[in-house]
Amino acid sequence: MERNGIRTANCIAIIFAAISLQLQDIVEYLENYLNANESAWTLPYDFFNVIRQRTLLKLKEKALQLACKYPETIFGFSAGFLKLEETILIQLLERNELGMDETRILNYLISWGIANTELPYKKSKSEHFPHKPGIFWKLNKSTRDVVEKKETMNLNLKNLKVTLRNCIPHIRFFQMTLCEYAEVRNKFKDILPNGLDDEIMQHFRDLNSGTLTNRNILPRRTTERYIYRHSGFPYILFNRFLINGVRSFSDILRP
Repeated sequence: MERNGIRTANCIAIIFAAISLQLQDIVEYLENYLNANESAWTLPYDFFNVIRQRTLLKLKEKALQLACKYPETIFGFSAGFLKLEETILIQLLERNELGMDETRILNYLISWGIANTELPYKKSKSEHFPHKPGIFWKLNKSTRDVVEKKETMNLNLKNLKVTLRNCIPHIRFFQMTLCEYAEVRNKFKDILPNGLDDEIMQHFRDLNSGTLTNRNILPRRTTERYIYRHSGFPYILFNRFLINGVRSFSDILRP
């Protein structure tokens, strides 16, 4: 596909080549072109390519805007999203225009946390696999008992809570309905920061009484929803690690 003589599918690749050759005029021209032409982007790939490049500040801002407009396309691309740097993820979570339901954002965040949490691995004599960060290794059945299960579960939750400690504060729990939060509370209470659950429940009691005492509430996100289309066809990739339907963390972290 061509626009103004430019093959849009190659814009990002051309920019990277121009950077390596120090052709700054070409870099700036294509940056301006991509900023002005949303259709020139091929999501989710261009987002992750741009976001990893620290010198393209203008394009990075545009990439974040597109991610907020088409979040399912970005969050649902597991190969890129689960490897996203924490700083970039936080920049997305901070944005009021992130167009996704809050419970769904939290589910994706939990998936990211699981993929980026280094958990303890107890190796039996019959096992020879090295410990790898980001993978929930299972203990050999012949070596574990009820006590080990409980201890490992508690430690897994503790490590996951540490992984998510900088991201969880950007989740708009107060934007959820009471029913939505009740489900979240049932699944994720063990990883919420200390005192947050009490604060949220007090918020719902205040809503019921018509008196709001907590002024430290993040603004509501946009309710606009978009579906990304590329070459005229819907283009949404769903995260196979999304944990909707999981009854509790024990279903995920059970050793």
